[in-house]
Amino acid sequence: MASITALAWSLDGRFLVSGADDGMIRVYEYAKKVLHLTIEYHKSKFLQLFAPQNILLSNAGQILSLSWSPDSEYLISSSKESKLIFYNMGKRSVVESWIGGLERNK
Repeated sequence: MASITALAWSLDGRFLVSGADDGMIRVYEYAKKVLHLTIEYHKSKFLQLFAPQNILLSNAGQILSLSWSPDSEYLISSSKESKLIFYNMGKRSVVESWIGGLERNK
């Protein structure tokens, strides 16, 4: 079982989001007490394939922080592997991602 490493309420109070050391983000609809969405974009297959074997990868995608936009439509997350991911929650899709704060992915 993964440990929770980050939490954030949506500003409209509808959602509670948690990030864990396994790279998973879980969005809960608080009033209904249900898991609304699971986001797995911080789980890095590249790191698992190409990292030296002496590096412990169990928490490479560990979520470090989560933050909502003022309208609760967007969520941004950061991970231990220096990845930032910007999500559109209404469309359930990634808008943009950055690695190391420099390299922009789409």
